[in-house]
Amino acid sequence: MQKELQNRWRLERVRPAIAEDSAAPLRLRTLLDVEEHFARELAAAKAARAAYEFGDVLRMALDLLGDVDEEGRLHPTPIAESLRRRYEYVLVDEYQDTSPLQAALLRLVARERPGNRFLVGDVKQSIYGFREAEPRLFIEQIAAFDTQRDHGRMRPLSDNFRSHAGVLAAINDMFAALFDPALGGTAYGPAERLRARRSEVANPTLDDAPRAIVRVLARRRRGEPDDEDGDGELLEQIEREGRVIAAEIRELLARGVQVPRRDASGELRLAPLRLSDIVVLLRSAKGNAPLLSHMLRREGVPNVAVGRESMLDCTEVSDVRTVLRLLVNRDHDLTWAAYLRGPFVGLDEGSLMEIRRAARGGGLATAVLRCAKDGGVECGAALRAAVARLDHWASLAYEVELPVLLRAILREGMLLEFAQALPGGDFRVAMLHAFEALAAEFADRGEHGVGEFVEYLDQMDAGDVRPAAAVAVDEDVVRVMTIHASKGLEFPIVFLAGAGASLSRGGSGRASMFCDESLGVGFCLRDATTRTECLTPAYVRLSSEARRREREEELRLLYVAATRARERLYIVGHAPADLWEQRKSSARPDRPPPLPTRLAARSMLDWVLIGAAQADDRAIDVRVVEPPASESRRREVVEPPEPGTSPPGDERSWVAQAVRHISESPDAAGAAVPSAVSVSVLKQQASSGEDRPLAPFVAAASLDVPAFARDGAEPDGR
Repeated sequence: MQKELQNRWRLERVRPAIAEDSAAPLRLRTLLDVEEHFARELAAAKAARAAYEFGDVLRMALDLLGDVDEEGRLHPTPIAESLRRRYEYVLVDEYQDTSPLQAALLRLVARERPGNRFLVGDVKQSIYGFREAEPRLFIEQIAAFDTQRDHGRMRPLSDNFRSHAGVLAAINDMFAALFDPALGGTAYGPAERLRARRSEVANPTLDDAPRAIVRVLARRRRGEPDDEDGDGELLEQIEREGRVIAAEIRELLARGVQVPRRDASGELRLAPLRLSDIVVLLRSAKGNAPLLSHMLRREGVPNVAVGRESMLDCTEVSDVRTVLRLLVNRDHDLTWAAYLRGPFVGLDEGSLMEIRRAARGGGLATAVLRCAKDGGVECGAALRAAVARLDHWASLAYEVELPVLLRAILREGMLLEFAQALPGGDFRVAMLHAFEALAAEFADRGEHGVGEFVEYLDQMDAGDVRPAAAVAVDEDVVRVMTIHASKGLEFPIVFLAGAGASLSRGGSGRASMFCDESLGVGFCLRDATTRTECLTPAYVRLSSEARRREREEELRLLYVAATRARERLYIVGHAPADLWEQRKSSARPDRPPPLPTRLAARSMLDWVLIGAAQADDRAIDVRVVEPPASESRRREVVEPPEPGTSPPGDERSWVAQAVRHISESPDAAGAAVPSAVSVSVLKQQASSGEDRPLAPFVAAASLDVPAFARDGAEPDGR
């Protein structure tokens, strides 16, 4: 914090700002003239098209309901007065998320003395700053009631009927150390502490441990997750956190954890924990949610990234798209590599290297066709079959409609059966069926060619609108969603992942200007000749204010995430290995952490550790951990049995053994890894020094020969 302040106010930065400050009013006048001209032209264009945006509707409503006097004060129009007489009460929920314009509209239609507004809200849950929500309005309204400047009273609503008392104790201890009017906009005193008021039943499966769990993973490299080489580090951190979360979920299910649930008669009883009782929350879903969802699925945890994951992110759908691309163009080396490594062929890296060496200067595509024709490689038979299958599908593409071709690829490639055998098989199969439906919808529009469909998918991939991975509301899977999406929801078990991600720092500093209703306008002036920037004093002041607001909203996001939990809260993230010890050693139980310490926090996890260091040891369990070994890389070595026969009457055992081997594909783990891998991922794997084969070879297991199948012939072991 000290270095940041010194850098911001060093003389060589401040001197040009002072020199330019006198020119700022002229620049502002020019900017306002341009803005006024643009607003007129835009309004004319909208009127010509009879098209308006939501903001336009709000402003037109304000024009209808309010008149501005010479002093700039807003007064109700006759229309607003008639609405005041018409409505007995004005009820407003989530008042902390209203914008200044919305608040003005509410005042115009509500009576003044006596007032008839009933406002419900919680400043600690104001998380929609990007929608112009202004929590200060609620804070100022409470102050106006308290000082009798406005007619009304404030009543705290601290009774909580959602969460277990242990969860609330952890939340209270943590956030009492973090919130105050200078950070978060409100105090967290006795009146704000949440009080447990729900009915309880004794729950021995959860009562023996703290209801708030914090798992800190030591950051392997110094720097922030979004620093240089951020892609590789982000992938590594999501993978490690996914393994920790998956292990915790498996343990909860294995221990037979139960949660309170009302039965058909409305009585509260304990019931087994279901996957749908669990949610994994993320600060930001863009890029993170599909990655984490994939990692969890690879670890055997069925899940769906609500609202963010697309069917195009599904590995099996990518495998089908690879085939379609080869039907259009067989000259692309990476597409061939993905096809040969994928489930349709299943070659390993050694075979690909052998094929590549056989190219004698050509690309992989040339080498594949040459080796399939001339042989000379150990996998020649597999190559010939792979090329023949493509030839067959290419011929079929000229004879049948696109949906029929797609069904043939899935059926003949046995991809549905393969996907079903993987962890999260039901979800994978559902995505393949959804992909079939997408192809049918495309064909119904009169488009029939494979090439057009491939291009259509690529355009969706590159655009903002991608086909969602829909999930039924009652499907028993873990949900992965953003904190914003979870607002208003509740779950028995809540995981907050990615808590160690860097808080927004400096993002606002890249803006060319800042505007504030009370503080004015600040500019970042750029000289194209000298390629230098100069920040006006107003800009420096306003950028600091913007950073403070961003920081406050991040703290409120953490609060919203924590208060979604009913039975247990998990917080998982990366941090320096010694951060927890630092926070414990600097904690003073007799006084809250100083404001500079809280402002200097680098992540949500840092805040959590600051709060946990002040909390009762029995309320929050904090541990620095290493992720367990990946479930997808564990291998059970199955020794083939000696040729022989099973004992009489053992047919049921044999059938059970066969079903187990059929349903647990030995290649499932390898197939969970994408067949095409980006450079950043390969770089990350190489730098970690780990041996991570994309598809480890596992010897096939043999089944005992059942008694009913004995005919004197020796089994061949296949």
